[in-house]
Order: sequence, then structure tokens, then C-alpha cells
Amino acid sequence: MRSIRTASLVSLLLVAGVVACEVEEERPAQLPEVQVEEGQLPEYRAEPREAEIGRDTVTVPEVQLEEPNRSR
Repeated sequence: MRSIRTASLVSLLLVAGVVACEVEEERPAQLPEVQVEEGQLPEYRAEPREAEIGRDTVTVPEVQLEEPNRSR
């Protein structure tokens, strides 16, 4: 319980310190100038794998459900 109170107090003091600050922009941000040159994308060769497609028959058991008595 004491650690929760301590953590709450520290959090409150940190928030109060941040809120009490006044921030002024002294110099506006500016994007750097960038030179872009033509490049080359990598080239890949891919060969697909062979796959055998077939049919299998699966027998699924029949499930019977019974509703419980709802006499309320």
C-alpha cells in the first residue's frame, strides 16, 4: 500500500513539473536538402514447386445434442 502511495506521489510531481513548463519555438524546423540518384531494384528468379492435388474422403461422426431443462 505504501509503494502505491509513493508511486502516485512521484507521478503527480512529474505531471505537475511537465505541465508547469512553458515551451517556445526559437528556430523553426527545416527539412534537409537531399539529392536522389537513379537506383536499381534487385532482380529475383523464382520457380514454383510442384504440388500433387488429390481427393481424400473423411467420414465425420454424427453428433447429437440435447438441450438442458430450463425450468426457471
